[in-house]
Amino acid sequence: DNGGGGGGSSASQTASSYAEMIKSEKIMVHLGELFNISLNNTNSRSVTTGYNASAAYVQEKLETAGYTVETHPFVIPAFFATQASIFELNENNNTAQLTYGIDFLTMSYSGNGNAVGPLTYIPDSGNSGCDASDWSDAAGAIVIIPRGECSFYEKAVLAKANGAIGLLFSNYFDQVTIVNGQAKGNGPTDIVDLPMLALSGTQGETLIQFVQINGENSTITADITAFTRIEFENTFSLTADTEEGRSDRTIVVGSHLDSVDAGPGINDNGSGSATNLELALQLLASGIKPINKVRFAWWGAEELGLLGSTAYVADLSDSDLDNISLNLNYDMLASPNFVRGVYDGKSANVPPNNFGERVANGSARIQAVFEERFTQRKLEYTLSDFNGRSDYGPFIAKNIPAGGLFTGAEVIKTVEEKKRFGGLAHAPYDLCYHKACDDLDNIDSAVLGEMADAAAYALGLLMMEPDLQGFLHDGPRNNNTNTSLSDAMRGWRLHGSW
Repeated sequence: DNGGGGGGSSASQTASSYAEMIKSEKIMVHLGELFNISLNNTNSRSVTTGYNASAAYVQEKLETAGYTVETHPFVIPAFFATQASIFELNENNNTAQLTYGIDFLTMSYSGNGNAVGPLTYIPDSGNSGCDASDWSDAAGAIVIIPRGECSFYEKAVLAKANGAIGLLFSNYFDQVTIVNGQAKGNGPTDIVDLPMLALSGTQGETLIQFVQINGENSTITADITAFTRIEFENTFSLTADTEEGRSDRTIVVGSHLDSVDAGPGINDNGSGSATNLELALQLLASGIKPINKVRFAWWGAEELGLLGSTAYVADLSDSDLDNISLNLNYDMLASPNFVRGVYDGKSANVPPNNFGERVANGSARIQAVFEERFTQRKLEYTLSDFNGRSDYGPFIAKNIPAGGLFTGAEVIKTVEEKKRFGGLAHAPYDLCYHKACDDLDNIDSAVLGEMADAAAYALGLLMMEPDLQGFLHDGPRNNNTNTSLSDAMRGWRLHGSW
């Protein structure tokens, strides 16, 4: 019975029938279109390159199927590196010029300008530049900072506040690639006006050793110049609602549609947004009439700091927020060296997260639905950190439970994970994360099908649940917090931000 029911076996049968309609081959067709768009837009689908064409493709498919699509405009800070940065080292009048594109790059959202000063560093241990005490010797210096522990933006804020005049962000020391991130916060104006460059891990470690060899009386100075500008531009997100279903029990199913500037973003996050599109198309084709309204969403500017989803949530009235029961988020569903990750809902209330028991408990119930499907299919899964690195963050900040799936980004796969999921230990889940090679060859279509199946099953079960609020938790949604977005976001780890 695909037309009604809900609860117990009827909802489960509906969810299984819906999941069987979601085919990885059809998702791959959407990914092929998104890749073609990137080829026509400097190998990128960022909000300043191929995003608009990607959104037009999604909108055309939805409207042809019979959905009404809404656009949600917002403003973004578009970053431009106008020419190659310059990086020179000087010791006792001996000058060495490093090579742009080989030794270093401009850090995304670097300030424009020049800085000349003594070269120093933050040790790759403990806080790694995430505590004000780490910056006690930074005044007037250009500082090498290791990646990790907190965001690039948080480190840049502390650096500026403690008098640093320029920053050199290093990748993890075992990484030969130049760090690909952005020193920007969650808001459109959260930008630090310092020249900032990006280094590989090996280059960062070499420079630190160079300073260490020279000891406390080091005479090494750095001269860095970044040529950048920031322009505020208009962009948008897309949503499409089912006609059926209780509007006061709305389920928002979101995925970010933009990529980074550096690549086409076919895994990150073509895989999630193409899956979301196929979920929407097949739901309409199925004739299933959901008990709870479903709102499909494609967010813009996630890669700039969750800007699209943050703007969407900020624009909602209190009654609009009350009408949203939960958020499902699909971001990176086809990593080639994958794990099958399910968001760990309980960790929403484990420091540094501070979203309350209500969000944690509701999110854990959503988590259990994904776990149920993987268990049914005898597929290994693991729990992924529920750490705000994607577009569910603004929802849980407003006391709305969330859940989702994730197959891994830049983190290294462990030996234990290799035993459970196959692939390569001591290698990233996605070697092409935020790179030009995140193309169609960077997709594991088998795991994409498995994750899409779980996504469809979870949506099917939740949209057919006759007592959705009771399923998630007892009592009204808004009995808990007045958490501000900025407070709730503290400690988040965004894509490419740390």
